[in-house]
Amino acid sequence: MPLGSRVPGRMRHRRTTRWKPVALLGAIVAMSIIATAAWICWSTPPDWAHMVRTRMKPPKGPMDLKKALSQPVVVRIMTGDLFAESYARVVPCTYQGRPFHCQYTDSSSTDGADAMWFHVPNYECRPNKTALCKGGASKAYPWQLNVAFSMESPHYYPNLDEQQYMDIFDVEMTYRLCSHVPVPYFDFGGDAAGAGLAARLFAPPLPWAEKLDAVAFVQSNCFAPSNRTNLIASLMTHLRVDSLGYCLRNTKMPEEYDKVQVYRQYKFCIAVENSVDHDYVTEKVWHALEAGCLPIYYGTANILDYLPTPESVIDVRSVGSLGALVSLIRRLMSDRHAYEARLAWKDLPLSALSPGFQKLVAMTPDGGGPEHSQCALCRLVIERRVSGAPARDDTATPHCLRNASWLAAAQASQHVLRSQPATFLQDNPFQRYVDGLRAAADVAIAAAAAANITVHPNSGYPSDESKAKEPVVQEVSRRIKAWLGAGETFTQEWRGLVPAGDAVGVIEQLGLVLEASDQQE
Repeated sequence: MPLGSRVPGRMRHRRTTRWKPVALLGAIVAMSIIATAAWICWSTPPDWAHMVRTRMKPPKGPMDLKKALSQPVVVRIMTGDLFAESYARVVPCTYQGRPFHCQYTDSSSTDGADAMWFHVPNYECRPNKTALCKGGASKAYPWQLNVAFSMESPHYYPNLDEQQYMDIFDVEMTYRLCSHVPVPYFDFGGDAAGAGLAARLFAPPLPWAEKLDAVAFVQSNCFAPSNRTNLIASLMTHLRVDSLGYCLRNTKMPEEYDKVQVYRQYKFCIAVENSVDHDYVTEKVWHALEAGCLPIYYGTANILDYLPTPESVIDVRSVGSLGALVSLIRRLMSDRHAYEARLAWKDLPLSALSPGFQKLVAMTPDGGGPEHSQCALCRLVIERRVSGAPARDDTATPHCLRNASWLAAAQASQHVLRSQPATFLQDNPFQRYVDGLRAAADVAIAAAAAANITVHPNSGYPSDESKAKEPVVQEVSRRIKAWLGAGETFTQEWRGLVPAGDAVGVIEQLGLVLEASDQQE
C-alpha cells in the first residue's frame, strides 16, 4: 500500500488516542456534578424540587403517617408581615415525637405549596371587588390551603370581623381560640435560658415587704381605643402610679430594661389592652403574672377563660367604679395576707388551676404543643394528609365567624363592654388634653379640606406630602401651641406628649387621636 494511503489512518488513530482520555475525564466530571446536585436536591429539597415531586404525584386520599412525614410541608408566604425575624425559613418541627421538614418560603411559585399564608393586616382587599378576594390565591391543586393569619385585633383590622372576607380562606390562624390553628400570645418559645413562659410564670415573686407600694405603668400608645390612659390619669389622682413609658411619664426608665424585671419591684401593675375584643389577650397580662405583681386588668370580657385563677388579676370590669377600685388597691397594698392570697396560684400544681389555663399550657412546647406557631400550621397539613380531609371543611371546623357558639359569646361580650358604665373616667388634665387635641384637629382638618388638601387617614399627613404637607403641619402646630398656652396646667411630662415646636410630632400624635392607627404597646 502506498505510504500516503496509510497516513490518514494513522492520523485518525492518533487523534482518537489523543482525545479519548480528555473526553473520558469530562464525562466523569459531568456525572459527578449531576450526582452531587441530585443528592443535594433530594436529601435537602429546595422549593423547586419539592414542587417537581408534588406535581409528579399529587396526594389522593389518606396517607399513612410515615409517608405523610416523609414529604416536606411547604408554606408559601403570600404577603408581607410585621415580624422582626424573617418568617421565611425552615422550622424545626416534630409530630408525635417524629421530626419532619416544615418550610416557609417567599419564592414566586405556589405550584408545590401545601398552603398559601396571608397576613391579614397586609391583605387589604375587599370581597366581591377583585377575583383574588373572591377566591384567595389561585390553587394549583384543590387540597391546597389558603390561610388567614393575624395576631392583631379587628379594632385595627376590621376584615377580621367580616364573614365575606374570612370566607376567602380555608384555615383561620389567629389569636382566637376557636381558630383552626390558634396562635395566642401565651407562649411559643423560651427565654435566653430556654425556659418557656409556662415555667417562668411559676417563679416565686419578690417578698411582699420588698415591693414598692405603687402601681407600675409602661405604655407607649397613649391614645389606644380602650381609653386606658384616661383610666391611669384618674388613678394618678388617688394613688402612686409610676409611669415609666411614653404616656404620662413621671418616672425615669433605665436605658436598658426588662419590663418583667421592672414589674417585679411593684405590688401592682397595669395590664390594659390597647383594644377590647373577644379573646384578645396579649402579652401584657402574662408579663405581669410572670413578674409577680398583681395586674390591674381591662380587656376581653372572657378573661377568666385564660387566667390560672379568678383572683390572679384585679378585673376592672368586675369592680364597678373608680372609687371601689382605689379602695381595693389600698386595702391589698396594706394587707399582706390578702395580697399574697392573690398570688397563691403560683404554688399550686397545674392540675389545680383553671381548665382554660391548662389548655393554654398544653399549646406550648412545655405542655407538649408545637415548637412554634409555624409548626402548628405544618402539623395541620400533616393531619390532613393522614385523614384525607378536603381543604375546605367548614361543616366540621368553621372559622370563628361561622362558629355559632363562639359568635354568640363574642356578641354577648361586646354587649357587656358597650353597657359598661363610664364611672372610671373622671375629669382629669389628660382628658382635657385629649379634648383639646381633638378640637384642634377638627379645625385643622376642616381648614385643609377648604384648601383642597387631602389628609392621609392613618398618619395625619397629607397624601401629597411634597406639595401639601407644610401648610397643614404649620396650622395644626400653631393651634396646638395656642391651646396649650390657653391657661391649662400640665406637668412637663404630659406637655411632652406633643413636643413644643415639633410640627412632625404634632401631626403624628394627631394621627393617633383621629384614627387610633398606632400599633404600639
